[in-house]
Amino acid sequence: MTEVLETHGKLFPFFLFCFMQYDIAKVAALLHRAADLDHMPTMKETKYLLPKPALSVRDIKPPQWVNLVQSSWKEVEHFKPSQAKAQVLGSFSFPVTPL
Repeated sequence: MTEVLETHGKLFPFFLFCFMQYDIAKVAALLHRAADLDHMPTMKETKYLLPKPALSVRDIKPPQWVNLVQSSWKEVEHFKPSQAKAQVLGSFSFPVTPL
């Protein structure tokens, strides 16, 4: 569980990356919907939706990423493009604590 992956010179704890892969897949699905596309992402489209470091991880093959993104698609396909954009932005926001 403390195994470490090296991706583009950066170290990620393996267990953390496994947890994050579902979030990465959901953001990819949201980006697809935010582009006003109403069909499930294909393998070709998925590779453009994912960050490059995610694609270079040897433990997760491209078809597995496609399955993860397509599973997440089912959660977001009903969103309007504006809602998907808001969700993407919300994924990257951090709580602000008062000073």
